[in-house]
Amino acid sequence: MTMTRSKRSFKLGAASLLLLQLQLVSVMPGAASAKVSDVPLAPATVDLIRGHDWTRFSGATAAGDEVTVTGIGRAIIPWGNDLSQPTVSNPPINLRGPVLNISGDFSVSFQMASSPGKSAGLQLYGTLPVIQDEWRQEGKAVSVMLKNGKLSAAVYNGSSAVPKKAAFNYTSAGTLDVRLLVKSGKLAFYVNQVKVGEMADPGVFADGKVYFGADADVGSSFTLKSDGSSGRQRLGGNGK
Repeated sequence: MTMTRSKRSFKLGAASLLLLQLQLVSVMPGAASAKVSDVPLAPATVDLIRGHDWTRFSGATAAGDEVTVTGIGRAIIPWGNDLSQPTVSNPPINLRGPVLNISGDFSVSFQMASSPGKSAGLQLYGTLPVIQDEWRQEGKAVSVMLKNGKLSAAVYNGSSAVPKKAAFNYTSAGTLDVRLLVKSGKLAFYVNQVKVGEMADPGVFADGKVYFGADADVGSSFTLKSDGSSGRQRLGGNGK
């Protein structure tokens, strides 16, 4: 399988620290969507939903300024269809969507209201994985998944198929403000403005690119929203 990288990338300003704010709402099918409170706006921000292609992101449904992503449980079956071997998780990546060109430290934050007992979150790729029919070699990436008061992080260095993993507890709430700070060789994780833990950064984004993926448990979904009045999907400079 050959993966085609998106040509729709855009350059950001010269700010030394970038802030990406995503409004993320996770709901069970048929349940009412939880509301997400307003978040402070950063200067020189960029909307990551409006004007970008999310229609070909597997499991996603785009409608106006919203993108609903449903967990599809995509996985790679080992060679020979040997059911005694575990499948390899193969979450979708939005290759046709926004691709960020970055330089230096940056921060990614998103707000999420998750359904009890369901996992949802984002994957940020510095380099893309190589995928064939029965094999996936991870690139450089950080996965941030949340479920029932636990943030599960996995960091891929681009050479090992086995990620460094860590789990951090947080105080569960209806709406969570989650932040990943990439700074000074560290990956720091925050929930509701409280630092819950950190991991060493093996240079995940050293190539100056950020690609986005998203995943959820099968049977659950979450919605990425763009607020035209306040621009909650934002990217801009922030010195904190």
